[in-house]
Amino acid sequence: MTEEENFELNFRTMMATAGTVMGSYETVRTMARTVMAIRETVRTTTRTVMTSHATVAATTESV
Repeated sequence: MTEEENFELNFRTMMATAGTVMGSYETVRTMARTVMAIRETVRTTTRTVMTSHATVAATTESV
């Protein structure tokens, strides 16, 4: 393998590695967004449950 071919191979390997790193970064960002969405869903569900409990308590008292 000539020096030029070796350089070309190294360059292609480096570019492929950079592409893999960027893909991994995007995957992590997507996962972080998913976690944030799940946290928001849990918050909303918790609020809904608390409201339901308050409604049940008020209804029970009025009966």
